[in-house]
Amino acid sequence: LSLFAAIIYLIFKNNRNIKKYVVELELRNQELNQTYSDLENTLEENARILGIVAHDLRSPLSGITGYATLLEDEEELESRHLYVNSIKSISSDAMQLIEDLLTFDGLSDSEIELNEISVDEIINYSISLNKFKAAEKHQLIRYNSEHFSIHVNRDRFWRVINNLLNNAIKFSPQFTTITINAEQ
Repeated sequence: LSLFAAIIYLIFKNNRNIKKYVVELELRNQELNQTYSDLENTLEENARILGIVAHDLRSPLSGITGYATLLEDEEELESRHLYVNSIKSISSDAMQLIEDLLTFDGLSDSEIELNEISVDEIINYSISLNKFKAAEKHQLIRYNSEHFSIHVNRDRFWRVINNLLNNAIKFSPQFTTITINAEQ
């Protein structure tokens, strides 16, 4: 009888331990599922960011390629110098974009450096980067402006203008005129 009681006691104790382990496993499973879900969200966010980066780098690279092509065919020294300087400037801006992305530390909008910049300068720069892509589609870019300056972050403003122009070229049919108007 005591052997029977000991067996029942061990079965009961083992059953209690099994229930405890099942509860622990369920908690671990929930934690793993949450971690997996977080990882999926991170991967989706990384894919979204990569798409933005690719989009933002497409115009500078297109501009560099366009100016390099012009440079190959140009014999006049002054024009060659202009093309080389354009390539340097575009490359510098592309490198700054990459640097900004690599060092992004979650600055709030109030912590971002704002400067007085010429709207003409930014729009003309974006046009110079995108004119080769527009030429491939036989598009003309026309720019009308009241000459004025605004107080913004230069790089962010350039990205917005560049993305708008890039999309206008991309989504406009061939042989069209893209008109940019800037007014205060």
